[in-house]
Amino acid sequence: MKIGIVSGAAYCIPLLQALVNGHLQASVFTDACSGAEDLMVIRHFCNGSRIPLQEGNHELFHFWLREEQPDMVFIMGFKHLIDTARLPVKMREHVYNIHFGALPAYRGPNPVFWQIKNGSSSLTVTIHLLSEQFDAGGVIWSREMKRDPHLSYGTAHLVLSQVVVEGVGFIMQQVFQKKRLSIRSQDNNKSYYYKRPELKDVLIQWENMAAAEIVNLILACNPWNKGAITSFNGNELKILDAEIMENTATSLNLEEPGLIINHHHGLQVTCKDKMIINITMLNLNDTFIPARHAALFGFIQGQFFGR
Repeated sequence: MKIGIVSGAAYCIPLLQALVNGHLQASVFTDACSGAEDLMVIRHFCNGSRIPLQEGNHELFHFWLREEQPDMVFIMGFKHLIDTARLPVKMREHVYNIHFGALPAYRGPNPVFWQIKNGSSSLTVTIHLLSEQFDAGGVIWSREMKRDPHLSYGTAHLVLSQVVVEGVGFIMQQVFQKKRLSIRSQDNNKSYYYKRPELKDVLIQWENMAAAEIVNLILACNPWNKGAITSFNGNELKILDAEIMENTATSLNLEEPGLIINHHHGLQVTCKDKMIINITMLNLNDTFIPARHAALFGFIQGQFFGR
């Protein structure tokens, strides 16, 4: 059995590692326009594991498919819409997309960001048939897992990339045993398509966001955006890590969100729901500053974030 992997993201490596460990023949196609770090990781692994690697634009994908003739193809972290009408007839039921979100509720190119930002209690891996629209094909396999509060955007991808191996293994076994795959159609009436995050989506709005919303946004922005964006004395900065504290400062006026009420051993800041978050890491001009040193940079009690 020959497995094709189409990906421009480094989180395809656990799947490739599983194929290598299973002594399965694999071939990889990657988008030459992917991020430099992701491409470097994919190249390094394929070279070290002697896996054939083809780099090119999405048009070259169809040439690669005809040349390699894999038994099945799994796509993950590939930003281009593949024209299903150009797929060989015998391949149309054997090209699957791996999506790190529940479908149809979290369609779009960055479902992990939106699941964390929205405060979802779970994260989901879905494998579905490729279709003429993004993330709209019939669902073959899905696995939902609890979203632990420590999972950031980056660590969530690490965990989900391991979960993927289970789903791919299930599909491969069914096909190998010539069993018919159960396919569940998506309910388009329940679908929602989330676009890539824009500037407004990564800004902390102290006047409108509760403490839990702020912490979720910070997690959703780490590490790809190097933190959630706010301002301080008219300058932009990012917050990389924070946690909710119990409100023990009941004698303080907590009506004004964004107020630093303590700068010792972290930055304790008020929120609109009268909760307090403890900020532990800042990003100022791409310099990471532990909050225990923040007072040296002017982040002191009585100052405000968001101004």
